Amino acid sequence: MLDIFNLGRKTANAAQRRGPEGRVAVVTGSSRGIGAAIASALAGTGAKVVVSSTDADACLKVAEGIIQAGGEAASIPCDVSDEGQVKSLLDKAEARYGSVDIMVNNAGIDEMSSVLATGTELWRTVLAVNLDGVFFGTKYAALKMKERNWGRIINISSVAGLRGFGGRAAYCASKAGVLGLTQSAAVDLGKHGITVNAICPGVTKSRMTEAFIRNRAAFSAFIKGMPIKRAGLPQDIADAAVFLAGDGAGYITGQAIVVDGGWATQL
Repeated sequence: MLDIFNLGRKTANAAQRRGPEGRVAVVTGSSRGIGAAIASALAGTGAKVVVSSTDADACLKVAEGIIQAGGEAASIPCDVSDEGQVKSLLDKAEARYGSVDIMVNNAGIDEMSSVLATGTELWRTVLAVNLDGVFFGTKYAALKMKERNWGRIINISSVAGLRGFGGRAAYCASKAGVLGLTQSAAVDLGKHGITVNAICPGVTKSRMTEAFIRNRAAFSAFIKGMPIKRAGLPQDIADAAVFLAGDGAGYITGQAIVVDGGWATQL
């Protein structure tokens, strides 16, 4: 008779539970900001990291920085809104390192436009990167992971996926879509040993948020009710990603991990 109560424990022991060390990780949108921090953090744990974004020169610099720090990294440019490029990215990563074990779908773009002002082209552009790109990355990474019956897919959503903000119609829609996709993929892929989770950053210091953070009045009002009264750092998000990428998170899937200094407690 199958011992369902001890199966998970036996499997974990046999696999010698570990973190991302020795795994192969692909991180999209990792030429700067949160993505670069995630790539560097994973490399710091011993993962082999593929740095990727549309900016080839910036990707190369991040990869070189990882190598100089003693890690292992490669740079492969990719536009995640292009399905063929995403498939090629994962094929190249597998060809170089032998597998794809961890997929971090981080690439994204922002916009400041209300429903009334958002044109069809802008709407489609934002969703193509922020949602289509996550779908392509999830699908093509999972096709490789299921052959080894192990994988970690981490999708970067946002607190804007939990609550709509005025003037950011396409961005909020795309990030909410990431959460729905994450849950659905978790159900589909669990039987293949693949977990799928999302991280929802709050306001995190980056090029995307620097103007808002510099606006003292607006930012002070935003953090007023927060338990931790500061903007997040890219490393805060990277720490969550490293945890989700390891064996210690093997029983966590379909979740949205909110890393926002407690901002969501106000919802």
